[in-house]
Amino acid sequence: MKSSVKWRKGGPHSAEKIAVKLAGLSWAQLKRQLLTMRTRFRMDFSEEFLDSLSKDELRHILLAAHLNAR
Repeated sequence: MKSSVKWRKGGPHSAEKIAVKLAGLSWAQLKRQLLTMRTRFRMDFSEEFLDSLSKDELRHILLAAHLNAR
């Protein structure tokens, strides 16, 4: 299943827009995004670690990653 989320930079409400898009993702989609996201910094999460997290925790990490990747 491919996520249809489009990540855009900028704008005064971009953090809110990202948060709204993340809210619509399933646990599996959040995990997949974390495992495949390209960033300027290294994110080295094991699948076992991500499997132990709640949906809210995955969403929190992914939001922080997107905000720091800008």
